[in-house]
Amino acid sequence: MNFIRNSLMGRLITAATFWILIGLVIAGITLASVFRAHVEKQLNDDQLTHLNELIDHTQINDKYILELVRPLSDPRYAKKNSGYYWEIQKQGKILARSNSLQGPVLAIPKDDLPTVIAHRHEIQGPTGFLLTTERAYWPDPATAPFRFIVGIDHQHLTGVMSHFNITLMWALSIFAIPMIIASGIFILFAIKPLNDLQRALERVRMGQENKLVGTFPNEVMPIVNDLNTMLVTSADMMQRARAQAGNLAHGLKTSLAILSDEADQMAQAGLKEHASTISEQSRRIQILIDYHMARARAAVASSAPGTSTNVTDVTKNIISALTRLYQDRNIKVDHEGLQGLFVACDPQDLNEILANLLDNAFKHAKSRICLSVVENPVESHIELIIEDDGHGLPAEAWEVVFNIGERWDSRTNGSGLGLPIVHDLTTLYGGYVRLSEASLGGLRVTLALPSVEL
Repeated sequence: MNFIRNSLMGRLITAATFWILIGLVIAGITLASVFRAHVEKQLNDDQLTHLNELIDHTQINDKYILELVRPLSDPRYAKKNSGYYWEIQKQGKILARSNSLQGPVLAIPKDDLPTVIAHRHEIQGPTGFLLTTERAYWPDPATAPFRFIVGIDHQHLTGVMSHFNITLMWALSIFAIPMIIASGIFILFAIKPLNDLQRALERVRMGQENKLVGTFPNEVMPIVNDLNTMLVTSADMMQRARAQAGNLAHGLKTSLAILSDEADQMAQAGLKEHASTISEQSRRIQILIDYHMARARAAVASSAPGTSTNVTDVTKNIISALTRLYQDRNIKVDHEGLQGLFVACDPQDLNEILANLLDNAFKHAKSRICLSVVENPVESHIELIIEDDGHGLPAEAWEVVFNIGERWDSRTNGSGLGLPIVHDLTTLYGGYVRLSEASLGGLRVTLALPSVEL
């Protein structure tokens, strides 16, 4: 029921099936009526033929004694209770009848019209209702007429109709199946442009395209054009918002630089306590600016359709830069198996996420860092695993380090902003970041982001 209620295809197939069945029922009733009329006419014609044959084979002498020259051609008039009967009456008395007819005289209604035209009646017979045809014959106009009667049991008509109706029902039922299948195929063909549109939107969402691409019918093209216009407008608005955020950050950082310089001059002038307070507050403001600007930039980028980034290229560039930066540590980085991976994330944001995580790994690793990938087809995510052989973090620190400005080890340099930014950026893109104990002995970071198939 949910499929029918919530699916356009389900509704169309249900409606088509309903009207096909209604049409077949109407067609069945019409065909049955036409066939019944044809059978009734055929029976009436047969009766009239048999009646004329009975009159022609009956000889009446001068004393009005009847003599059947030969029997009727249809053998069913000779079989007892066969449903085919004939009888000759005069003034309500039986003068002759077929061997098939048993019982009392046939109760034919009296016709007051003095005519030799055949009359039709439906009366009670020995085996049920009879469809009769009778004709009057006057050898002497001064006397009562002879009444020649031919009757056929109504069961013959109902039997033929019953057999025909059963055959017709099966024929229409068998015919309904390919009709319903054909209507389903037709509906699937008719809504295919909508499926193509859905797949085109999916490609845009997954970052494979930046606009709707495909061949669509004229009825769908206005929607495609409007959506493409909306995508272009949305992208422009996001770029403007990002530029404004950058301008705001630049302006604030300039003011903070001036405040920091003033604090240095105050310290040189002997106002060290006041200078320290200004420097500390400037540092906090700088941290908040960096954090919220990164979050705002990511919020804009994460809502932009068609965003995708090659994980391999970004990772290799970061590892190359950090290896030169920490070349005196001689840290070995194993990053095999990262080829051909794309995620739905802005390149700049992915660079910031991985740079923070890998920089932490380089800072704390003793001699080795290992990068690996786990695909999660259920959630359509890629999990990038970063492990080091350093001292790691205790379990109680795994959540604390994601708070803004928090550093578990105060001896290391840093603002305490890296992991909170990583956490918020990853969440904005529909992913997650988790900390655990590494098999190498240090810290294990699991970064998950939506995957993109190109």
